Amino acid sequence: MPIAATNLAEPPITESERGSVMVEYAVLLTVVAMAVAFATVALGIPLTSMYFSQRTWLLLPYP
Repeated sequence: MPIAATNLAEPPITESERGSVMVEYAVLLTVVAMAVAFATVALGIPLTSMYFSQRTWLLLPYP
């Protein structure tokens, strides 16, 4: 007799586990948001200066 697939599945998440899963997702989302904010601040000034220097070169009149 074959083993039923329901015996191999994980048990459903209980109410007490559901809160901890939500906290894990919140922590992960916070870490990702902080990494994006740090990268934006760290790269903001160099990218701005590169943009303005390229804009200057593109707006020069033809010789």
